Amino acid sequence: LDAFSAAKGKARFSGGAMTGFGRYAVKLTGPAEVSMSGVEVSGGRGAAGAFYDGKIVPGLGVVRVE
Repeated sequence: LDAFSAAKGKARFSGGAMTGFGRYAVKLTGPAEVSMSGVEVSGGRGAAGAFYDGKIVPGLGVVRVE
């Protein structure tokens, strides 16, 4: 399971941790935008990276880590 999934809109995470997720910490399925500030991301299983976004599939939104 993914920790967070979004298809559209904007989301912002500030502080805390996303740990022990299955495939992705954040998986975008559409043009959503996610900003993360001070969030520790670790413990994913089976994914090449923590984020599934427009960097992997053109047309999807972007996860920004600040």
